[in-house]
Amino acid sequence: MPIRIRVVTPHVAPVPAKLREIEDLAEGGALQLSQVNIADGPRAIESPADEHRCLPGVLARIEEAEAQGLDAVVVDCFADPGVAAARERVAMPVIGPGEASLHLAATLGRRLAIVTVLESVRPMIDALAERTALGPRLAPLRVVDTAVRELDADPERLLARLTEAAARAVRDDGADAIVLGCTGFLGVSDALARALAAQGLAVPVIHPLRSAVLLAATQVRLGLRHRAARPAR
Repeated sequence: MPIRIRVVTPHVAPVPAKLREIEDLAEGGALQLSQVNIADGPRAIESPADEHRCLPGVLARIEEAEAQGLDAVVVDCFADPGVAAARERVAMPVIGPGEASLHLAATLGRRLAIVTVLESVRPMIDALAERTALGPRLAPLRVVDTAVRELDADPERLLARLTEAAARAVRDDGADAIVLGCTGFLGVSDALARALAAQGLAVPVIHPLRSAVLLAATQVRLGLRHRAARPAR
């Protein structure tokens, strides 16, 4: 039986390329991946206000996935909106890409750098750093000043901005692992790693969504689940 993982995107804007980012992880059918957007909410997660607006829709989609018999859910946002709350509502694994990718990065480097979209997401990343207890190992946050909905508008320009930001993190801040701080950075992690290596800055580049999908599959295979605390209804 394949492991069925639902990716819940916490906004209403369709992202047809999202599954293409992770389809190679399906391992010849060992994983069955599906994706849904929330029914109502923001068009992107670019601020704490957006995060707050998406929460009811995220929780509804996660409870729906459990009712449909899915094995695990990944919330498709680096800020991990609704993950902690969902773990109180469902018994299946619920994985946040931010948490997953930062902990993976911590096994690959001592000084970790997050490269993200906009300065407005800083409060959410600060909260993530506190939740993961990895704040002391984080280099200063780097941003590419590109809105989430514009990430696919000019792939070459985006790669150039990511390369510049990541190179500064390695050269100036001593980072030895780069974490992409948005799940909307699609199809760029390998190219970014190559661009850095070409400058003599070979460091691992971690994509949060891919990390989260494989962590979800690992938890299912090992039979591990969080301690659910379902509130009385």
